[in-house]
Amino acid sequence: MSTIQIEPFHAAAGGRVSGLRNYGEGVRHLSAAAQAAFARFQNDGDPAALDPIMFDIVEHFAPSTPAQPLAGLPGSTRLVEDLGFDSLTMVEIVFFIEELFGVSVTNAEVVQVRTVDELRAFLRHKLSARLSAGLPSSPAPDV
Repeated sequence: MSTIQIEPFHAAAGGRVSGLRNYGEGVRHLSAAAQAAFARFQNDGDPAALDPIMFDIVEHFAPSTPAQPLAGLPGSTRLVEDLGFDSLTMVEIVFFIEELFGVSVTNAEVVQVRTVDELRAFLRHKLSARLSAGLPSSPAPDV
C-alpha cells in the first residue's frame, strides 16, 4: 500500500496558512481559523479538525446571521427550519464541499442531512471513507 504525501502547511503572516494554494479556490474563502483546521486535517487526517471548517462553511452560506455562533448551537439545530436554509443554499454548500474536499455527493445523500450533527457526521463519513480508500483528503494539488 502506498502512502500519500501531502505538502505540509504552515501559518503565514496575518493568520492565513501557506501551502493551501493548490487546493482550489474554495480554501481561500475559508476564515483563517478554518484554513488552519483544513491544514490540520490535511496533515493529520484528524476528523475533529473538520468541525471548524463545517461551521465556517455553514456560517458563510447562512441566509442570516445566527444569534450566536453556530459552534455554540445544539447539534439538533435544523438547517432548514431553524437556520433558514433553502434547497438552493444546500446545493451551494454541497458544491463547495465537493470542490474543497474532492468528494462526490448525491442528491439522496443531501436530503438525509437535516441538522448540524447530521452534517458533521456526513462530512466525517465522506472523508473517512475517502481516506480509508487510500485517496488524498482533497483533490491532488495542481503542479
